[in-house]
Amino acid sequence: MESKDLNQAAPVRLAICSTGELFGGVETQILDLCRFLTRRGCAPRLVTLFFDHELARRLRTLGIEPVILRGAHRYDPRLARQLADELCSHDIQVVHAHGYKATIACALARRWYNFGLIKTEHGLVEGSLRQPWAWLRSRANHALDSWATRRVADRVCYVTDDIRRHYDAAHAGLDRHTVHNGIDPLEASSYPRPEDLPADRFQVGIVGRVTGVKGIPFALQALAGEELGALAGTAGEAARPICLNIIGSGPATAALEGEAGRLGVADRVRFLGFRRNILDYIAPLDV
Repeated sequence: MESKDLNQAAPVRLAICSTGELFGGVETQILDLCRFLTRRGCAPRLVTLFFDHELARRLRTLGIEPVILRGAHRYDPRLARQLADELCSHDIQVVHAHGYKATIACALARRWYNFGLIKTEHGLVEGSLRQPWAWLRSRANHALDSWATRRVADRVCYVTDDIRRHYDAAHAGLDRHTVHNGIDPLEASSYPRPEDLPADRFQVGIVGRVTGVKGIPFALQALAGEELGALAGTAGEAARPICLNIIGSGPATAALEGEAGRLGVADRVRFLGFRRNILDYIAPLDV
């Protein structure tokens, strides 16, 4: 597909392809994009996912029924043919891919159906050397993702300049752009304050998957040090005890709970788990 086809006056016949297994920043961006396009009367013609989980449920509340691609296992090559058939049946011009699995599937699907591909990079490679098998699998997936991106992506977008710079070598020569995540302003008074965020504490929050790549131990170490001691009393306020709220779920939760205890800050750290009413929690946070 030539670039002139992507800039035509009529709305682009767009599909979004992602995994849909977890729920985090990637999935939030997809939902925000779908809301934005729907309000303007040009909703994506097709959304394909590999898991019928939280993202699929939330898309349905927007009136968008996702197509769930199902295979015998995670790497079933027949998934790519299913994707190609769906894209063809919906007469799709452009696919917006999120994540390695979606990008690889799109690369393989172009064997049967031609379309333009835009890929968004949301973060860096995850995986810890403490789990050798998971680390190797993560690197293998990243290698396949890099191959697919260089082979078929017409444009690559990054949610931060830092991530874009990280891929300077791997994506050299590709059409590249930074497109920051759009965030609507929040009026705290518009959201009910959760009872577990009392106003007599200086409420600091971390929202996201609880994994090693998020760097949550740095927040625990800062809380245990003296640097945060003056934070809660700035701007003429009376000092309030600091409470660190970790909102989300993930495999690092137990280890971080142990680390909070070791640092002596367990009474000032709360692990609130996954919350669907996340804006109610974000709105009243001080930081």
